[in-house]
Amino acid sequence: MRSAIQWIKAPIALALGMITFFVMSGTAYAASASVSRTGVNASASWNWNGRSTIDGISFRVADTGCDNNDVYVRLRVYLTSRPNGVDTTKHYDSNGCNNGTVSVSGLPLKYTVDVTGVRVIGCVDDAGSDSCVNSGFVDNPNT
Repeated sequence: MRSAIQWIKAPIALALGMITFFVMSGTAYAASASVSRTGVNASASWNWNGRSTIDGISFRVADTGCDNNDVYVRLRVYLTSRPNGVDTTKHYDSNGCNNGTVSVSGLPLKYTVDVTGVRVIGCVDDAGSDSCVNSGFVDNPNT
């Protein structure tokens, strides 16, 4: 037979565990941003899934320049430990001018620190430093 203290401890431990789960998990919010400049149209959409996770990331990029230069899109992710941001992998459109849109979807990002926000970056891969355009800063609503 369990003692009265054991009967009380089990529900309290369960309740505390559930509170911790809900506080730590955060809420999922959908977000997106797009950019364009001469030669490139780029966009991304994603879900904020807590303080340190971005998932369901979808990229779209199209070459509009007719200049024989590839174009690409990526995210710059701002972390509490990296306030200047870190860039994700480049997703290229090498199909040529007005020859369709390249899209990639369902990508996840998981960090061990808080993600404070992101920017979408669209670039023309031209000679020297690439010609890029950045979206506005999109805040993580979970932080």
